[in-house]
Amino acid sequence: FFHLSDSARYVINVDNTGDGKVDIAYRFRTRTTIANEESFLYTTGPVTFDPTTGTYKNLNVQQRYDVTRVTYRANGTVKAAVKLGRGLQSPPNNVGPKSTPNYQSALVPPAIHGLKGGGRVFVGQRKESFVVNLGQIFDLVNIANPLGDENAVPSTIGDKNITTLALEIPTSCL
Repeated sequence: FFHLSDSARYVINVDNTGDGKVDIAYRFRTRTTIANEESFLYTTGPVTFDPTTGTYKNLNVQQRYDVTRVTYRANGTVKAAVKLGRGLQSPPNNVGPKSTPNYQSALVPPAIHGLKGGGRVFVGQRKESFVVNLGQIFDLVNIANPLGDENAVPSTIGDKNITTLALEIPTSCL
């Protein structure tokens, strides 16, 4: 099952002056832990969330992340870096009803976190909602409608899960 790389830094850049340069960056760093390194299993039973400990039970591979807001001066140097969230829990991958029962109602809400200064963040797996027909994209004969027609042709990725980094931030933070 896929997760974000601990050796990568994921960044959402914001240009709020229209000059094509980054004014604000939201940086994400992940840390993956394995509860039982002797096991190859992703889960060791049905995954549940324990609100008293703030952890997912029976999840052998867990991922947490930090979010930092970095602001830049006009010359591109860092003006300030503020940690908005530390050690935030990602939900498990939605691997199926036996391993991750009640995924949407029980396992996703605990992975939506408030941020210092306002807003919320979610980093984890979601069902793809964008309609695109990859076969048509790469088949030049059928390029006439590259994004497809949601009502006429089924999306080739519509039933797939994607890793999502979602930020909801107040406009004052932009």
